[in-house]
Amino acid sequence: MSTFQFTPKGVADKLTELYALPDHLLNVQANAIKTDFKKWMKENFHLNAHQETHLHGTNDRAASDYGALCAICFSYRLPISLVQPEPLPGYAKWVVASSTIGIEANGSGQADAKGEVIFTIAYR
Repeated sequence: MSTFQFTPKGVADKLTELYALPDHLLNVQANAIKTDFKKWMKENFHLNAHQETHLHGTNDRAASDYGALCAICFSYRLPISLVQPEPLPGYAKWVVASSTIGIEANGSGQADAKGEVIFTIAYR
């Protein structure tokens, strides 16, 4: 797998690479990001020093939740977007994950999902 810059374009390019995989290999990636979000991010994106520091400092529960959201997207090949404005000096960096994911399942074992996840870098 290739590594990409952690930018909106890099995230889009990574998804293009992932979603070209056959289902069984994509499921390996979904399980990996769900199991260890921080490790998967480091292995799949070129992070600058500030991004690396922020990822390292991310609360473990939040990282687990981010990984679970991404795993759902991978499993159903749903969009993930990154909104990354210019940093604002003097403000704290926050990562906000929002989701419109809905999952449907019927009694015969079929499931489907719709929606997307958007990660927004915010400064507060």
